[in-house]
Amino acid sequence: MRALWFGLAGASIAWSVQEVVDTALVSHSCYPGGFPLSTPVIGGLRGMAAAVSVTAMLVALLALLTALRSWRMMRERQGADAIQSREAAPPAGRSRFMALAGIAVSALFLGGIVLQIVSIVLVHPCAGLAK
Repeated sequence: MRALWFGLAGASIAWSVQEVVDTALVSHSCYPGGFPLSTPVIGGLRGMAAAVSVTAMLVALLALLTALRSWRMMRERQGADAIQSREAAPPAGRSRFMALAGIAVSALFLGGIVLQIVSIVLVHPCAGLAK
């Protein structure tokens, strides 16, 4: 069950954490007081934002791989005539759905994280604030 839940929610949680941390870092660094700055106050801001984003990307990739592994296991188990008790594991249909949904959700959020990394590389952190 833990693998199914991680595959389903891991990438979205990683994306959320990435967005919150990167926004807080850049906002405080580029707008620390009453007026926007053209250069960040914090040295190495891009490196810190990139480190957070790469960590989120790795977590999302791990969630995607976990969801794929769970889906393959459910597909293999589908053909077997193993009898499960209700306490031991959830019904096979629910597990297959969670695994397949985990693949879709993880791939979607992994794409969002990669786009955020591209924006960190291409756009200056304080772009557009100071004139």
